Amino acid sequence: MNKETVFIINPMAQGGKAGKKWFDIFPLVQQFFPESSFLKTSCEGEALTFARECMANEKVKKIISVGGDGTNNEIINGLFQDKKILRKDISFGILPMGTGSDFSRTLKMPQEISKALKILKNEKKIMCDIGYVKFLNKNSDERYFLNVFSFGISGYSAQLIHQKELKKNRLTYFTQALKSLFQYEAKNTRLSSNSDVLFEGTSFLVALANGRYFGSGMKLSPNADIQSGLLDIVLVKGQNRPSLIKKFISLYSGSHIDGKKVQLFRKKEVKATSSEVIFSEYDGEAAPQIPFEAFCLKRVLPLIVPEDFKDSQ
Repeated sequence: MNKETVFIINPMAQGGKAGKKWFDIFPLVQQFFPESSFLKTSCEGEALTFARECMANEKVKKIISVGGDGTNNEIINGLFQDKKILRKDISFGILPMGTGSDFSRTLKMPQEISKALKILKNEKKIMCDIGYVKFLNKNSDERYFLNVFSFGISGYSAQLIHQKELKKNRLTYFTQALKSLFQYEAKNTRLSSNSDVLFEGTSFLVALANGRYFGSGMKLSPNADIQSGLLDIVLVKGQNRPSLIKKFISLYSGSHIDGKKVQLFRKKEVKATSSEVIFSEYDGEAAPQIPFEAFCLKRVLPLIVPEDFKDSQ
């Protein structure tokens, strides 16, 4: 691994389709990046290990994630420690090849591989926010997230997929989300920011959004800004099942936030507690149960974006 650019590839992304797709596009990738290293993951957690190895190698200046939001998440967690990036002279890029690739939607990364590779080659960079979560459990688990961290019905759905060891593809995510809509019951939730109580009552979903999309194209927070230094906190309150289903459908158009049944808060930090067991998820992967504290780390990641991406000054 003595090249400046390193691709970390998850061949199991998109339900295993990413591996075949990578084989097909590899000659094109080599045309754009003839002097590069390529690391393929073979198990969960290996992308994080590879990212940490890259950070320890001063020759590496650019890391490109090939996969989906889960792959991005693992790599990001290899780049950061103690709420800081391990090296400031490294840039991070994404070649979207996942089931949802929701963060790439926020960036408006093209699906056409040659166009995406050109963007990664040109390397226009912005400084991007990152989310940080510390679970208030005996292990004091910590996690960074690039796109969305959420709990409630989303965490329940992620647990179903994890426990049943289902293949992670678009159909699996949709069917388990649909099942969760009819099975999950709203839970007692308390949200606070500093000393201010934001909400106390029952909720179906609380999502902390850095990016704008989750769940394979749902417009969770249509105006989220990845450079604002704030997390968009989307709260779906307890409500009857027909109303919940309508709100679920309206997520695709981004018209779900009404200030009543679905509220939006923008905060630098937030704490969530509950008297009940509520599981969470980050970037589509199953995570521990709440309580937790979360923070937005402002403009800490050098991120490669398309030329027409508007940098928030």
